[in-house]
Amino acid sequence: MGRARYRRGFTLIELMVVVAIIGVLAAVAVPAFRAQMMRARTTEAVQTLGAIRQAEDSYYGLYSQYAGSLGWNPASIPAPNTVGSFDVAASGWEDLGVDPEGPVRFRYRVWTGGPGTRPALDGAPTSGAGAGIPGFSGAEYWFVTQAQADLDGDGTTVVFEGYSISDRVFVSRGIGGSYLETGWE
Repeated sequence: MGRARYRRGFTLIELMVVVAIIGVLAAVAVPAFRAQMMRARTTEAVQTLGAIRQAEDSYYGLYSQYAGSLGWNPASIPAPNTVGSFDVAASGWEDLGVDPEGPVRFRYRVWTGGPGTRPALDGAPTSGAGAGIPGFSGAEYWFVTQAQADLDGDGTTVVFEGYSISDRVFVSRGIGGSYLETGWE
């Protein structure tokens, strides 16, 4: 009669194997999920910089120069894992007509300059043949757009930059920092 009984449940070894498998899967999945989440958050910056570029190009088509330099909007970097409000009516921004969809994780600014100047590494206009970002001749009007955020709360910011001379968006560690290959901090 003792042998006729069927065993019910799992042994301790079987449960430990299942817990170990779940632990390994979690160790692989959590970093991959965080990386994907950071990539998704950077989409906002690329889209908004593209909208600023289109608005600047339209403005140039009408007035033969780019709209004036625009300060940070919002004024401070939104806290990590939170969003801020982009003020469409802020001084100068209304001329461009750029309006990101909903709240923002990044803050944005635009530097512009005319012939005889070139943008420096921080985006500000500078004069002189040797100064500025390579690729700008200083013979024509230009703009630099920047988006800045601290996406993971470590105190290090990531900056996305777009230039009037290129359709590409460049990613760097902070203003004037080294370029990154991953697209976030």
